[in-house]
Amino acid sequence: MHPALSFRLAAATALLLAGAMSDGYLHGAAAFQMRSYATGKQLFQVCSDDRDSCYMYVYGVLDMIMLSDDSKQTCTFNADGVAGDKAVNTVLTYLTSHQDRLDWSAAALVQNAIRSKFPCPKKKPADKSAPDAAQPDAAQPDSPQPDSTAPSSPQ
Repeated sequence: MHPALSFRLAAATALLLAGAMSDGYLHGAAAFQMRSYATGKQLFQVCSDDRDSCYMYVYGVLDMIMLSDDSKQTCTFNADGVAGDKAVNTVLTYLTSHQDRLDWSAAALVQNAIRSKFPCPKKKPADKSAPDAAQPDAAQPDSPQPDSTAPSSPQ
């Protein structure tokens, strides 16, 4: 089988691997010692030889991470900052500067590269004195409504 084709087949597996990592099933060093269909070395080689396959793999991993983040309402990276060549260039730069990690899972390396370059926005602390922006002034549909026929209480 041609290396680029086998790598394309491994890209689908990367989606599952990225989902497992972002679901919290794998923590710390365990995420990098896991069995993987694609290593950083293979990803680096494919990205050097076949930019289309590289895009497919990198954005496949990122799509899976975003899908997982959306379902759990969490943030792994700032998706607004990642577009076009930025993701692939970030991954290639990360792989080049972390040659000692090329035996790690390619999906984990993609996640690390993107998370380090495009961190989640910091949450602003909630202002306790201001009304909650998520709660409109009008009564919520599930809230009991005052009975307009009942006499009002004295003020």
